[in-house]
Amino acid sequence: MKRIELKVPKLEEMHYRQKWMQDPNTMNYNAGFEMNLLGYDYQTGTMSKTDEEMKVWYNNWIGQEPNKYFAYIYETNKNVPIGEVYFYKDKDKYKMGILIVNEFRGKKFSKDALNKLMKISFEKYGIPELTDSFPDDRISAIKLFKSYGFKESGNIEEIIRFGKKDISREMIITKDIYFKEDH
Repeated sequence: MKRIELKVPKLEEMHYRQKWMQDPNTMNYNAGFEMNLLGYDYQTGTMSKTDEEMKVWYNNWIGQEPNKYFAYIYETNKNVPIGEVYFYKDKDKYKMGILIVNEFRGKKFSKDALNKLMKISFEKYGIPELTDSFPDDRISAIKLFKSYGFKESGNIEEIIRFGKKDISREMIITKDIYFKEDH
């Protein structure tokens, strides 16, 4: 298992996120959705953000715990991040996500990042649950989350991707389930 660390970035480190958001190979999972977001490219899933937009985003996210958490993923003893993790409170749920930069995918970093994010979420911040949603074709993500105790919540959302109807299933793990599992 690869060893990783999660580190909350400084404002001057947001250029990594800007670069990832503009990489079609990293953002391809995001393509084809009807999103009304400034800078979003429908065909590639990429997002273009100015330095000023990144500063606003940063100030909205960093230091907002326990309702928001954002960190870069680093391989232990490396100086360049390989992705990001986050959670945020949306109404009565805590939604989460993991992004691994394309060149580092397939090397079990998502597994390590998910484990670390759950540990921080449940042990440090004491949040009650984590959720994420996936279209049915994100088979490896669904398999990973299930291996860590996530269950389908029963919440299904109809989505449109490249003009075709699809569904996205919400996965959930509670703090109680997390502490019953062996992590």
